[in-house]
Amino acid sequence: MGEEDVRNVFNDHVLDIPALNLISTMQELIPQTGNICNNACEVFNSKIKKDRAKPIITLLEEVLMFAMRSIAKNKVKLSHHIGKLPPI
Repeated sequence: MGEEDVRNVFNDHVLDIPALNLISTMQELIPQTGNICNNACEVFNSKIKKDRAKPIITLLEEVLMFAMRSIAKNKVKLSHHIGKLPPI
């Protein structure tokens, strides 16, 4: 079965499914990353709160150091992990 045949079979199958069912199914498949993104933003804002009054270069240096520390901590935590990680 070629690629065209597979596409035709898939398209025929999808067209047979009512649109309302497809939408509800797709909503379950889309990762719900809103909370993760919101938490990351809140952590970032709380970390730079004390540095907001500083000049922009100093603020960027503090952000860089925060990012480097976070990456280093995560690297140490993951150094003993064996196997696959979940996507989020």
